[in-house]
Amino acid sequence: IGSIGTGKSHILNNLETKKKVLRLDDTEAIKKSLVQILLYLYKDKNTISAILWKDFTVDEIKKKIQRENIIHLCDTIKASVEPKEYILIIDDISTITNTAKKVVERLKDTFVIIAGAREVKANNTSFIWNFQRVDLKCLNRKFAMQLIQQLSSGLEVENWEIFRNHIFDQTNGNPRAISELIERYKKEPFLDTQTIREIKHSGALKEIDMTWMVVMFLGLMTVLRYMARDFDEPALRFIGSIAMVGLLMFRPLMNSLKRKFI
Repeated sequence: IGSIGTGKSHILNNLETKKKVLRLDDTEAIKKSLVQILLYLYKDKNTISAILWKDFTVDEIKKKIQRENIIHLCDTIKASVEPKEYILIIDDISTITNTAKKVVERLKDTFVIIAGAREVKANNTSFIWNFQRVDLKCLNRKFAMQLIQQLSSGLEVENWEIFRNHIFDQTNGNPRAISELIERYKKEPFLDTQTIREIKHSGALKEIDMTWMVVMFLGLMTVLRYMARDFDEPALRFIGSIAMVGLLMFRPLMNSLKRKFI
């Protein structure tokens, strides 16, 4: 568990193990992910799924399993592998759906599951109660300075102390932000003091969630629709109706944006 840029995905992508690895990349479209896992297992001729479907083509198998429900897909996956034979990696469970929770709970005794998350919501604490939790934090000053020194090798810098302190202040020790900022500095032929201070990185700074203000604003605007009855003002009714539509569309829109950018 850790904020953006602390290295969750990097650790999961560079995991060294003697076990076989499966990845569940999309917890939103969980059925599609399960289908892909089964198709992958089919290619391994030692699995039960390969024996069950040996007379079918890949396209025929894909059509067949896409018609199955999620519970049956999970049971087929469990029957296709030995217990703890595979590690199941889930890149992000921060926004995991209730259906995906049930899938993971059904598979947890068959797989060693390693997952990443930016945060654990209160309603998910029971879902991962028996997971071993590892918290990733931004680098402290000592290790951040070591990373900065290592990544900035070869740069022409007028004042190294100002350079290192500026990067640390801008990134708060976030490894990805440090890397991105130094990559930006590498585009400059020479880094004098003014250039160092002009280049900034705000990605690692704390963000303020303003979603509640947008919802409150749309809610107050929706009230105008009902006030229009008393004032007999069509314009207020129109504005209130638009706000109501915006309020109804806000949640699915936010979910769509999260899937796109997270």
